[in-house]
Amino acid sequence: MHPVEKKYRERHLARILLISALRDCMKIDSIGELLVVVNGDADDTGDDIISEEQLYDYLCEIIGTADERALSLEEIPKTVRLVTKDYVPTDNTASGRLNEALTVMVFAFTAGQYKKEADKRFSQLKEKHLSTEENK
Repeated sequence: MHPVEKKYRERHLARILLISALRDCMKIDSIGELLVVVNGDADDTGDDIISEEQLYDYLCEIIGTADERALSLEEIPKTVRLVTKDYVPTDNTASGRLNEALTVMVFAFTAGQYKKEADKRFSQLKEKHLSTEENK
């Protein structure tokens, strides 16, 4: 495989993984707009402030931190800043945009996890109590 093809594939795989991680609580259009805020045109790497692969890695690292301990509303932005401290901005707005976008991503991902858990528990609740009502 040609190096350009490999890089193209990695970039698009990272984009797909980001979309997949966020789609439970964000509309696909909103995810696309969020990624445009970070990196502009999806087909033009010249306007990127970060590679899609690094963006995904940062998101995974932040979420991994959240798995180790519960992150409160106040802790998520702090954790984002801590994880991205090694980021070298491409312009004077890049760091702020990156941190704000990652904060949105973490909130959306976390909300998706809570939604899945709520759906599971609601299903169990219905199964338990509605089947009990039917047996009366």
